[in-house]
Amino acid sequence: MKVLITLLLLTIALSFMNTSKSDVKTRLLIARECVGCFLENADLQQLDLEGVNLENANLKQANLHQTNLNKANLKNANLQQTRLTEAQLKQANLTKANLFEANLSKSNLEEATLEGANLVMQIWEKVRSKMLILVKLY
Repeated sequence: MKVLITLLLLTIALSFMNTSKSDVKTRLLIARECVGCFLENADLQQLDLEGVNLENANLKQANLHQTNLNKANLKNANLQQTRLTEAQLKQANLTKANLFEANLSKSNLEEATLEGANLVMQIWEKVRSKMLILVKLY
C-alpha cells in the first residue's frame, strides 16, 4: 500500500513538473496561485492577476508588461530582468523579491511593500509610488 501511495504521489509531482506554459496561465487565472512555479521567460503580459499568489516563483526575464498584479503576493519571487513596464502593483507584497535589473517604468507601486527587496539597477522611470513601503532595503 505504501508503494502504491508513493507511486501516486510521484506521478502527481511529475505531472506538475511537465506542465506547459499555457497550463500555468490557466492555473494562474483560475486557481489564482502558483507558489514556487518556474515561469522564467514566461509571457504573462496584459493578464489580470490581481491577488494572485506567486510566492517563491521564478519569473526571471518574464514579460509582465501591463499586467494587473494589484494585491499580488510576490514574496521571495525572482523578478530579475523582468519586464514590469506599466504593470499595476498597487498593494503588492514584494517582500524580499529579487528585482535586480527589472524594468518598472511607468508601473504603479502605490502602497506596495518592498521590505528586504533587491532593488539594484532597476529602471524606475515615471513610477507611481504613493505610500510605498520601503523598509530595510538591501
